[in-house]
Amino acid sequence: MPSEFLIAGCRAVQIGTANFVDPGVYDRVRSGLEDYLRRHGLDDVNRVVGTLRYPGLPAAEELGG
Repeated sequence: MPSEFLIAGCRAVQIGTANFVDPGVYDRVRSGLEDYLRRHGLDDVNRVVGTLRYPGLPAAEELGG
């Protein structure tokens, strides 16, 4: 699911090649992201980007990111 990549800080999640095998992939990814945002009370996918926290490491904003 692309949401994991967004949480890790990715902004460009590529799914183009998957379209060759499964033309419905775009609709499912969009629907999945909308569902994720709704479940977490978010209104903008950019609020997800870079939110990964790992015990013992500083958050991105603490590093100036």
